[in-house]
Amino acid sequence: MDKSLVSIVVPTYNCLEYIDECMRSLLNQSYENIEIVMCDDCSTDGTREKLQEYASDSRVKILYNEKNMRQAYTRNKCLEACGGQYIMMQDADDVAELNRVEKLLESFEDGIDFVSSGCYWFDEKGRYRDWIFDNVYPVKKNLLWGIPHVHAATMFRAECLKTVGGYRTGKHLARAEDYDMIMNLYAAGYKGKNIPDLLYGYRVDRDALERRTFSTRIDECFIRAHGFKANKILWPVGWLYIFKPILAHVVHWGDNLKRKRRA
Repeated sequence: MDKSLVSIVVPTYNCLEYIDECMRSLLNQSYENIEIVMCDDCSTDGTREKLQEYASDSRVKILYNEKNMRQAYTRNKCLEACGGQYIMMQDADDVAELNRVEKLLESFEDGIDFVSSGCYWFDEKGRYRDWIFDNVYPVKKNLLWGIPHVHAATMFRAECLKTVGGYRTGKHLARAEDYDMIMNLYAAGYKGKNIPDLLYGYRVDRDALERRTFSTRIDECFIRAHGFKANKILWPVGWLYIFKPILAHVVHWGDNLKRKRRA
């Protein structure tokens, strides 16, 4: 297996309660040639101070933003400090299975620039959902329905992230910079792969969809328009998929209304 250095990007913001669990899952990986690049985005709950406990570990690099810049900017700052030939994403409140790095790295093949695994959702009550993409080798048309990879569960060849400039920043990208970046990779000619292994634990409460606002859905419409155009899938039917987030919001609102009436 490739013994290249793998850089793990971990942006942090007000995650004091979870950071130790996250770091244990990374520092104890079966694949040992890793570095963990962390950047705190002006946390106010003690996360910034907590990171100093890991500063003595030679595998850990710790950066700080001077003001709150949100996740895309923070990830980009981490990317600039990465020295690995491969870069793996990890959110600070999530966990990695101990063979995650090893399994992703061995799943690369010629012509594949990034590999995503499946993941499981969990909260304080335990695991409650598995998320696996059946499409092993997505193509551009798969972008129409939505992001075809679990972004947080992905490892990239460093060169492809550098070529597209990492993540685009902007207020309207705050909730979907991952979808935007994946579309930019496909537009640049890079290709991804999905494996079914559940290697990533995604911490999300069971009411997460309730917090999706209409303005967030509108932002995703603009992101879709930009990405579809860049990938040359806007016409003839791509423009219809631009409005999928609005339709999803209406359907979700209707379902909630029905539940309230039955209650």
